Amino acid sequence: MGHPEGLPNPALAEALGNVEVLATEPTTRATVNEPVSLSNDHGSITIAPRELGAGIRFSVRYGDSTFECEVDPAGENDPDLIESVTTSTTPYLSPSEEEAVVHSIADLVSDIAVIGGFDDLAVDADLGGEYHTLTVGVARAARDRDLTVERQA
Repeated sequence: MGHPEGLPNPALAEALGNVEVLATEPTTRATVNEPVSLSNDHGSITIAPRELGAGIRFSVRYGDSTFECEVDPAGENDPDLIESVTTSTTPYLSPSEEEAVVHSIADLVSDIAVIGGFDDLAVDADLGGEYHTLTVGVARAARDRDLTVERQA
C-alpha cells in the first residue's frame, strides 16, 4: 500500500537526501546490447544502450506533458530533481499531467533501475493508465531475450 496522498515513500525520500555512494572497484554496470520496445493499451516504452557510466536518460510523456532528466543509479544526482520527484503525486491522484509525468520518473527508476537492475540506458516512454506493465515489462523482456550486457566500470 502506497502513501495515502499518492507520494513516494516518505522514508525513502528522506533517505535519498542522506545517502552516500560507496563504490568498490571494479563495479558492474548493466545496459542492453540493442533497443528493446514494448507497447500496450497504456502506452509504449523503449530502452536503448548508453555508454558505460552514462546513467539513465529519461524522456517521458504522460498525456500532453513531457519530462526529461538524467539519473545515475550508482552516482550523484541533482538534489532539485530528487525533491521534485519525491514530492510529486501518483498519476491516479495527481491534480495535473505535469505532476503525473514527474511522478512517473520515480516509478521508472524503481522499475527499470532498481527492480530491472539497469544502470546505463536511454529510456523513451509514452505512458498512461496502468503503465507498470510497461515499465516492469520492458526490463523483463530485455532479460528474457538475453539482451542484457554487464560491463566493468
